[in-house]
Amino acid sequence: MRVRRYMVNKLEEAKPAILRDLGKDAIIISTNKVKAKGIKGLFGKYHFEVLAAADNKTSTVTQESKIKAKPVTTTEVEHHVKNNELEMIKNELRENQKLLQNVISDLSNVSTNFPEAYEKLFKKLVSQGIIEGKAKKLIQKLQKMYTSDSKINAFLIDGLRDIMVNELETIAKPEEISGNYSIALVGPTGVGKTTTLAKIAAHSALNKQKNVGFITLDNYRIAATEQLKIYGDILDVPVVVANTVNEYAEAMSALNHKEQVFIDTAGRSHKNTEQLLELKKYFDTLALDQTILVFSLSTNFKDLLPIYNTFKIFEPKGLILSKLDEVETYGNIYNIITEFKLPVFYYTTGQSVPEDIVVLNSSQIVSKILDNNTGDVQ
Repeated sequence: MRVRRYMVNKLEEAKPAILRDLGKDAIIISTNKVKAKGIKGLFGKYHFEVLAAADNKTSTVTQESKIKAKPVTTTEVEHHVKNNELEMIKNELRENQKLLQNVISDLSNVSTNFPEAYEKLFKKLVSQGIIEGKAKKLIQKLQKMYTSDSKINAFLIDGLRDIMVNELETIAKPEEISGNYSIALVGPTGVGKTTTLAKIAAHSALNKQKNVGFITLDNYRIAATEQLKIYGDILDVPVVVANTVNEYAEAMSALNHKEQVFIDTAGRSHKNTEQLLELKKYFDTLALDQTILVFSLSTNFKDLLPIYNTFKIFEPKGLILSKLDEVETYGNIYNIITEFKLPVFYYTTGQSVPEDIVVLNSSQIVSKILDNNTGDVQ
């Protein structure tokens, strides 16, 4: 067994050194938050002491043993279920292609022949990131409300605002997580699930005095578990690591006295069906009250379509839209809500825990789109 100690300012900084020194099979033994010396103990900054270890055996032997053991532990029934699930995902991927063709058709349909006042609003919507097909339908609804008389042009923007607010309210009213739940966040890599989970848990624990706990299923990233443990220490709530389906069931049992249990998962590519099925096995074993899908608003809407249609195997009850602070236009919010017809629980606005998370109502969303001049085409 090889053991190394690392002193870093951020947990993420330890990962490259651990991988370099100990390899990809290294494990984190402990992480301690240590205050550096300051003047008479004051003004000292915090850093982290990370203790990592790796077996002297090569990863090749480990992989060979895994390959040999696999046929023994896999039954014909499991194969049958897995094949059925794979076929289901393949069918959904084929649906993605149809959806993408519809979106491409929307994007190419830019010939409008709207009167000047309506054309200006159409361009406004498109410049804010609303796809052309959806923007065209909005303007067509607006035309039914007003004539093209120049005297009423000043009222067009208010009419458009009313149409959009009513649409969003009808499709999915904004919600906030409340009550007693077991909640898992799922989604692609890099959308900020772990930080977002900590924000929601902090809101429940600090503002609503809920008795909460964490479970992490993220055994892919070295720093992910330790990051969640630090949040757990700050909030004084337990963090249970589950690397297998059985450990997940045990963790849920151990935390069954908690009012809310928040479950962190590793980011998955929508193209990696094996990893998605692996995660789905956890939730098939023990059902959750809510699964929430996390999207980044900086992701192009066309790219979100196949992601959603793959992740919907988890039957998400709603969305969290992250990185609101990183986008210049807000039309993608309208695209997402009207296309996927799911409520948006929260929007994240930065990295700070717990403050950088907000709830937006439909009027606030539409105001962000119509009152924003960034990207407008004159």
